Amino acid sequence: MRNMVNTNNYTLENRVDPSIDGQIRLSSKKSKLAEIQHTPSSEYTIYFTKDYSIFKFLKENRVINDRNKKKIMKSMMVNGKLLSIIIINEKCEIIDGQHRVKSALELEMNLPIQQRTGIYYVICEGYGIKEVQTYNDAVKRWDGLDFLHSYCQQSNENYIKFKEFMDRYQTDYWITLRMLNGNLHNRKTGVKGSQMNDDFRSGNFVFNLDHYLNACNLMEKIQEIKNNNWFIGNIDRTFILAFDKIASIPNFDYKRFVKKLSTTPAQIMEQGKAALYIEQFGKIYNEGLPKNEQIKLPIKKSKNQTSVTSNTNTKKRTSRPSKVKAA
Repeated sequence: MRNMVNTNNYTLENRVDPSIDGQIRLSSKKSKLAEIQHTPSSEYTIYFTKDYSIFKFLKENRVINDRNKKKIMKSMMVNGKLLSIIIINEKCEIIDGQHRVKSALELEMNLPIQQRTGIYYVICEGYGIKEVQTYNDAVKRWDGLDFLHSYCQQSNENYIKFKEFMDRYQTDYWITLRMLNGNLHNRKTGVKGSQMNDDFRSGNFVFNLDHYLNACNLMEKIQEIKNNNWFIGNIDRTFILAFDKIASIPNFDYKRFVKKLSTTPAQIMEQGKAALYIEQFGKIYNEGLPKNEQIKLPIKKSKNQTSVTSNTNTKKRTSRPSKVKAA
């Protein structure tokens, strides 16, 4: 049985008997809708079905991203299935929304049709892979900064403090998330980076004063190094990770390190890897110190890694010994 439901601004066509549906709801009362001039579409109709088998996946479409699918499924389980319109063509091939359909399929395919939440869709005749590519290329997924802005606008104090820290120290989202979760290096005992990111996006980030104070202490030291021109370059996540590693060594003395830096400006050269920064920090700190006061660097140097702080020509190691002239 087909059931037509008309409203002031759209039409729903339900392919399931209304006695087993219960999913068609209006988001606003008619009295509120009447206050605004709404123009119904004469070209498109919103359809509804609980029969997921009608949908076809285009083989030319991008491969289903398992991580994205799992995140959608998790959101559906936690927040319920929010109204989302799938776009298909006249052959029922999915043009936009294949991850949402796939998620619904895996969550509800084994349920009786009466218990499924159903899918809303629009038919755009003539659409094909070109339109799929256009949709996929044009749509930008929300990133961490988008969620940060949204929660700040909702006056969430935890996120406001997060943003204040970012603005104060000019750190990026990734490194700030880890510092304020007390897990800068993704240690096994801490929360995994993916879980921290999921919690943040879900609005579950909780500001921790201890993590905040530790992060401020680290960034104040880094800012001192930058402001005194002991390092000329960008204070990026690589530099922060490297300095935190060196500063976490039990017998590292920051005052001693600063004293050595102050003797010669711009001793620290910009690098692309944290291990190379750590090597520089260690050379500056250990130079001239007795063995028992030197720090042991927390890096494993690979066989092919060349020291950035040594001017020794590596060819000398493999060169043949010079011949000794006969007396």
